[in-house]
Amino acid sequence: MRRPATHDKSIILWLVTVLVLSISGSVFADSYTATGAADFKDGFIYQPYPANNYGGDTRVIIGKGSGTAVAFRQYLWFNTPTGTNTNVVCSLAVYLTTLSINPDTFDIFWCTRPNARYFVGNNLGITADSSEMDWDRLFNNGVSATPPDTFWTTAGGDFTTADTLAHRIIPGGSSAGWYYWVLDSVQVDSLLKGTRANYGVFIKGRAFSTLSTRTEGASTENSNSALRPWVKFVYSTATSETANSRRRHVLVRL
Repeated sequence: MRRPATHDKSIILWLVTVLVLSISGSVFADSYTATGAADFKDGFIYQPYPANNYGGDTRVIIGKGSGTAVAFRQYLWFNTPTGTNTNVVCSLAVYLTTLSINPDTFDIFWCTRPNARYFVGNNLGITADSSEMDWDRLFNNGVSATPPDTFWTTAGGDFTTADTLAHRIIPGGSSAGWYYWVLDSVQVDSLLKGTRANYGVFIKGRAFSTLSTRTEGASTENSNSALRPWVKFVYSTATSETANSRRRHVLVRL
């Protein structure tokens, strides 16, 4: 059997290199991870306790409890890269630890009202310096009268269902692990270009029955930093860059 000549080896090496690059897809440039309280905030609101804030809770909670008027809604705010970008792909990831035995579809909507304080981690919105949102208010100032409380237009948060960012069906009895929502690229692109205000998002369950779809996960306060939620942006900064050319990769988490 003839042994490969030197030029044969070169051809083989070239073919392997091309194959590896083809499989790997995008080549990332200017990639970085943004971490810190200024980059990612979260907390849930709970319908039966409309004056309570749960920004300091270690859990993400979505879905609803058994019965009626027992909904949880998860709020998240994340910093974003800016500029004129194309080929945008954005994924939101949440590590879910306790899942319902009943299925539900979980939608992500833009929040349409600003709250500069977001969730600073005071768990119960009943003290003089609470300054967080709850089910009834986008700004709960606790026992202080100045500035006054600011209420949502609709209790449970202001968002528009016409701009669904993403939805994810989670079957009943699913296992713990990472769950991903791929956000609508056109809407995320408008966020990166600054034509849409960044007021954060809500995760909301669709369940209409009285069965519980309560699902829990790890929040930014979770002691295991590897399980905290994150959002990833992959995008180009020039129209000449394609989905498989030099692209930017930004990971935002706490």
